[in-house]
Amino acid sequence: MNRKLSLLYFTLFLFFSSYSQTFNFNKLTLNDGMAHPYIYDICQDKNGFIWVATGEGLNRLDGSEVKKYDTKSGLADNFITCLETTNNGILWIGHNNGNISYLYKGNIGKINISEKDIPVLKIKSHNIKNTWVLI
Repeated sequence: MNRKLSLLYFTLFLFFSSYSQTFNFNKLTLNDGMAHPYIYDICQDKNGFIWVATGEGLNRLDGSEVKKYDTKSGLADNFITCLETTNNGILWIGHNNGNISYLYKGNIGKINISEKDIPVLKIKSHNIKNTWVLI
C-alpha cells in the first residue's frame, strides 16, 4: 500500500511540476537610467509602455531602454505621486506639490490645482470626458 501511495504522489508531482511556470525578473537601478530608487506608482499605456513614478521624475520603459522625464522636460515637479492612463492616450501625472502634468502625443502640459502644496494622492479616469483627482 505504501508503495502504491508513493507512486501516486510521485506521478502527481511529475504531472503538476510539468505545468509549473517560471517567472523571470529584471532589476532596474539608477545605473540603468531609473530616476530614483523609490517607486510610487506604475502603469501601462495602450501602446505597451510601462510608466514609473518616482521621487525624482518619470521613467518610460519600452523593454529595451529607460527614458527619463523631469522638470527639464516640462513636468510640473519631479516628485510624482500617482499615474493614470486614459483610453484616448493621455498619461495623467500627479505631483507631491499639488500640481498635475499630462503627456499627450509627446507633448507635456501642466495644471495647477492646489496652491497649498497638498499632494495629489490619486487620479482616476472614468471615461474620455471625466477624470477625477484626489488631493
